[in-house]
Amino acid sequence: MILNSCLEDGTFTRFLFQNRFAENLSRIVDCMKSAERVGDLVPSPVTEANRLLFSHHLAGMIATMQLPKIEVIEYGASPEELVNQAVWFALRGLGLSESAMAKYYNPTALLQFFTEA
Repeated sequence: MILNSCLEDGTFTRFLFQNRFAENLSRIVDCMKSAERVGDLVPSPVTEANRLLFSHHLAGMIATMQLPKIEVIEYGASPEELVNQAVWFALRGLGLSESAMAKYYNPTALLQFFTEA
């Protein structure tokens, strides 16, 4: 629906963004600023909001490429490894430091979140 909306006038996607995603964006930006103050997030020339949006868009497009019965892009990784690589890439793009990633990112716990019924 999101992609179809964007191919048309974007009304549905704009509504969805403004009423579901944007309302939490400022809270997450505040968390990012706190993380930067304690050294868990490195400074970046990219705004905090755009780092979040870019990470969100990355996840959305990876998922979109997997929708058809025969995936559009073969990433050369198992689904579990693809998630791990995408999350690692997004966390680095957000600006997490090596030490923060080692401390907070647990790929095994994340995969359990996606596989538990």
